[in-house]
Amino acid sequence: MSRSSISSSFAAGSGDASSILKGGGEDLSRSAGQVQRSDQPVKRQTINLQAARAELKRQETEKLKGLKKRFEDAVQQDKKFAQFKNQIRLEITAEGLQVTVVDEQNRPMFDQGRAALKDYTVDIMHSIGGLLNDVDNFISLAGHTDAAQYALGERGYSNWELSTDRANASRRELVAGGMKDSKVLRVVGLSSSLPLDSANPMNPMNRRISLVVLNEKTERAIRGLPDEEQVQSEADAAKALGLPETPAGEASPADGATRPQGAPPAPAAPASPPAGGTEQLALPNGPPRNPA
Repeated sequence: MSRSSISSSFAAGSGDASSILKGGGEDLSRSAGQVQRSDQPVKRQTINLQAARAELKRQETEKLKGLKKRFEDAVQQDKKFAQFKNQIRLEITAEGLQVTVVDEQNRPMFDQGRAALKDYTVDIMHSIGGLLNDVDNFISLAGHTDAAQYALGERGYSNWELSTDRANASRRELVAGGMKDSKVLRVVGLSSSLPLDSANPMNPMNRRISLVVLNEKTERAIRGLPDEEQVQSEADAAKALGLPETPAGEASPADGATRPQGAPPAPAAPASPPAGGTEQLALPNGPPRNPA
């Protein structure tokens, strides 16, 4: 065969056009499993993280509404609750489900200037405590007083201490009623700073115990954590929306992004050194050692 025939044969090769071997043959530069764009159709899926976050918030709100309904049913059906129905207020707020127990003129929760609960107030707290374990949310407790001052005003034992002591006394009775002590995230006394009836600061209803079954956003704020969403990945979104979870090792797209099904996963990030420890270097033929 002439030299020109051999050249023509190489030039007419019908191999992979992307091959570094111009005349054809297997492209040794491609990774195992790599295919050409035209080898198979590309299927894409979109995971909407915003929709998943909205769904989780909806689920949380529905859970708190369900708890509110159980409280309302208990107030109507439980004899201990029923006699205090005018003193128990339920409301879904921006912080969660708020349960407020207020004083009445002829039925105070505490003796004047004291933190010990009346016997019937103990019954109320026991009944409330038995319901709070129906959800896994944390609890915040606050005590409030009216504007009546002690003789020494703010210089000695004041409404600040009294409201705090009353909130903590209520916490103990909630636990005695069956609530898990680990559910309590915060106990505070607010004195007369947030009256229900600001036009009449001496109104008995301003003397109250306010309990909030906290939603996740408020819980994070109390803990001083960033206001992050529960849904941060495709796996979180799939779980929230009730979809099959993404197989381990596959990358998670950002909001609105698409990723070809079957595409190779993104390279794994290098492992971080152990918390509080020193990074170690692995030797070829020996145990790891600490860098100098």
